[in-house]
Amino acid sequence: MIVFFIFLCESRLTTCARDKVGGILVRISLKPVGRRTIWLEFEKEVEYEGVPAYRFIVPPAVFDPKIPENDGFCNPTDKKFFESQNETDDCFPEGLLEISKCLRSQPPIMISLPNFNFAPEEVRQSVKGLNSTDPERDIILVDIEPRLGAVLRAHRRFQVNIEMWKG
Repeated sequence: MIVFFIFLCESRLTTCARDKVGGILVRISLKPVGRRTIWLEFEKEVEYEGVPAYRFIVPPAVFDPKIPENDGFCNPTDKKFFESQNETDDCFPEGLLEISKCLRSQPPIMISLPNFNFAPEEVRQSVKGLNSTDPERDIILVDIEPRLGAVLRAHRRFQVNIEMWKG
């Protein structure tokens, strides 16, 4: 099993792929976009331009405020946008990461996967005109060549959402 850790909001952003004994297989540098550690999990074997690869994706658990790994990433709010906020101690529902507290002026920003992938239906229905979610298109993925650990393909897709409310 290889797990990726993406460290966001650091002065130098690094992604490390580690095998189960902790050795670094590949290091990817990215630009910081928020303060959050996320992980990728093995999904399946794929081919990229004829080369076999292992596909790793961001799992739904990264966006679930109810699991222990996400403790401390909920910023409770008195603003109620969705009924399902009541299930998570006033955290936003699954599929949404509230990142305003890690930005200096604390703008009302949430990030999600495109088209609110992994979010409840009530979140998707709250915005008119969205495309339906596509599990192949609306994910973050990395395809790794299994013997060398070389990155063959990577897609970092996310959606920036601005909180809006009346009064």
